[in-house]
Amino acid sequence: MLFPIEHKRQAGLGMIEVLISLVVLAIGLLGVGAMQISSLRDNQRAGYRAQATMLVDELADRMRANKPALSLGNSNPYNGVTTAFATTPNCSSGCTAANMGKADINDWYGELTRRLPSGAVAKITCIPIDAACAADSPYAVCLRWRESRGLFTGTPESAADDTRCPTLSAGDGVVQTLVIEFQP
Repeated sequence: MLFPIEHKRQAGLGMIEVLISLVVLAIGLLGVGAMQISSLRDNQRAGYRAQATMLVDELADRMRANKPALSLGNSNPYNGVTTAFATTPNCSSGCTAANMGKADINDWYGELTRRLPSGAVAKITCIPIDAACAADSPYAVCLRWRESRGLFTGTPESAADDTRCPTLSAGDGVVQTLVIEFQP
């Protein structure tokens, strides 16, 4: 007597299908994680750029409030500055325009070191009109800082040939440069 062969239908997922589904899911989750990390890094970068822009705006306001210092020629405390002054003048009981400018620069550099990553540098430069820096001359402020970019290190500085910008000390990370020109 011959018995008919019964074909059983598969009633569930096989092991291969489950493994393929897990691999696809893992790749998708890795992509989501990478996007999240990229988003956090870009948000931090945007925050630093916003802080740098606000710092330049604050400096412009300080310079507008101290117009007499801008017309001091070679004694202009704002022109060519790359670091804070060694001492901060005491302007609590009155101050000359030059001393007020030095106090402004020292306060501003304190904010620079507080708001931007360690090692941030700045340079304030008068853009001369008719070969001389006058009270109505525009200014350029260049800010530079170094950001950690995870695995990407040792990126060369951008705008390295720009004489308006100071040079950063050696280090790892991506150099960010912001140059803003304004009329005080």
